[in-house]
Parts: sequence; structure tokens; C-alpha cells
Amino acid sequence: MPSLLDIPREIRDKIIELTISIRRHASECPAAAPQDRVGFDEKSWGYGEVNNKYERAPAVPTYSPLLLVNRQLSAETTAVIARLSRNLSYSLDVMLVNEAELWPTWLSIPVLSNRVENVNATFRIFGLFDWSSRRRHPFLGGDCGPPPITWCYHQLLLHFLTQGPMGAMGREQQSQNDRRVTIGTLTIDIVDSPDSKNEPLPDDIKYRTWLRRRERRYHSIANSVDQTGKKSLDTMPLPPQWLCLILAGDIRYLLSMGYHTARYGAILYERIGTIRVCLNGEVQTEFNLAKLLAQLRFHNPSTTFGHLDREDRIQAFWWWKRNTLEKRKRAGLPVVQGDDEQESRIAG
Repeated sequence: MPSLLDIPREIRDKIIELTISIRRHASECPAAAPQDRVGFDEKSWGYGEVNNKYERAPAVPTYSPLLLVNRQLSAETTAVIARLSRNLSYSLDVMLVNEAELWPTWLSIPVLSNRVENVNATFRIFGLFDWSSRRRHPFLGGDCGPPPITWCYHQLLLHFLTQGPMGAMGREQQSQNDRRVTIGTLTIDIVDSPDSKNEPLPDDIKYRTWLRRRERRYHSIANSVDQTGKKSLDTMPLPPQWLCLILAGDIRYLLSMGYHTARYGAILYERIGTIRVCLNGEVQTEFNLAKLLAQLRFHNPSTTFGHLDREDRIQAFWWWKRNTLEKRKRAGLPVVQGDDEQESRIAG
């Protein structure tokens, strides 16, 4: 009886490629997903570390079993891996659960690599906030900081850029082993979910109105029905178009490299080429990080690198910018050489 090894090599290579590129199906809803997800150490201070719920087992590339069959198939699989590694694409499904947690699930990881050309992350919204927890709503800011949910998105991206698609991992191990992953294009696509699909958004309901109602609910003074009588804001899930605007705004804020954001936005410039924020597959905002980096200039120590001593900030910024341009070149990311050499010498 003919076997896989008896067919022509070019056909077998195609079969191996299709096997490696196979894609998992996303769970229909959180209830249908594995429930043994874990965050980071509960003792950690970061909201994102605790409220990002990763799959307990690390994601395994689909090629792994093929390497164990026999020497011939292992060698041929290795050759296919080398070819695919030149233009890798990963797929990630992220469920925003009860307005408080992110549940990421890797759907496609053909090959583990420190350079991924495309990462496609799909975001879906499920459920309403659990008020019985008496916690402050994750979308409400406070103490001069960003809303807690912002740290979930930032930590999810930071985890991938330093660890790759490795699932749950201890905080200490994460800090010691930076894989220095780079992404050519990161596409964030917020799509309709069963909780929001075909739900028309009233013209008089704005994001700030929705947010103020949750602030009032937190203080236990909200009515159960909106004053307009048209829709209860307490039972209205976050519309995808609002999440799209929120994420684009947070990314823009990080990329500003301002007084409060420089320490968090720097890694995005160092490791990503382009970021696209989409709504149901249509691009709403695109960030060309090479162009934005070329335009960055700071001469006032009150405007950037606020985590450093005042006298060190401007010099540190120009050193970081020159170093980041070199990192992008080495990683094969686009670079736009700005006309700021003289400015950097004056500042430094």
C-alpha cells in the first residue's frame, strides 16, 4: 500500500506545509473555552498580569510531531520550516470577558521564530462587568493613571515581544529570558461578537456617557434604565467601534513617548514595523512606526522620559532614538533616517 513517503517530494512538501499551517478554531464564547486559564503571580501589582488569562499549557508549533516520525520526514519538515520562516504569520484570538479580563488563544503558530512578519490579533467582546465584585470598573481611570484595562493590552503585547506565544509563564522567568521578538505588521481587528452583533447604537449614546454610568454604578447611585428610556446603559455591552477607538488612542498615547509613556512605548518602536487597528476587517488607524520615530524630537526635559532624573532625560532620549534605529536595521524593520543628527549633538 502506498505511503506518504512514496509520493513525489513536491507533493509531500505541500502536504507538510499545509499541516504546519493548520489553524485552530476559536471558541464560540468564554463558556466553551478551557476554564483552567491562569494569570501571573497574584502578588504582582500589575492589573494586566493578573487579569490576562493565558492557556495553562504553552502553545506548541504544529510542526513538532512531524519531526518525530522518522529521519526523512524530519529533514523534509526542517526544509519546509526554513522556507516558511522567511514570511511567517501568526493568528491570535482575544476575548474581552466581562469588561475585565483578556483571554488570549493562539490559533496558528506554524513555526516558532524571533521574527514574525504578520501577527493578526482578533478581539471579541463578551459579557458585562461583575458588579458584585465591588471592584472599580476596568475602563475607569484613577490616581492620574490610565484605566486598568490599558495594562491588559500592554502586558499582552509586551509578553509576546519578550516571550513569543508561550502561554502562562512566571514573572521571574519572564524578566530573565527576553527572546527579543520582532513583528513586521501587527494587525488588531475588533470584530462583532454575539453580544453586540446587530445591536444598533443609539445616536445619543456616546462612550463618555456609557463610562459615566459605570462610574455612577460603581458608587451605587445609577438607575437601572437610562433617562432617555431608550436603552439601559447598565446592560449595554461595549460596542466594538468604541473598543477600536480606545485601542487606537492607547497606542497613539504610547507612541508619543511622552513624560509618562516613554518607558512603556519604547519597546514598540524597537520591535514593530507597522500597527493597524481594524473594525471588522477594515483599517481604521495605521501607525507607521518608522515614520513616527523619525519625527520624534524632544528638547524639554518636562516632556519625555519622566522615569529618569531631569538632567538625564534629553540625552537619554537621543541615545535611545539612535540605538532604536540601529536595532530596527538589524531586525530588518523599516527605517526612515530623520534629519536630526545636529539636534541630537546639541542635546547630548
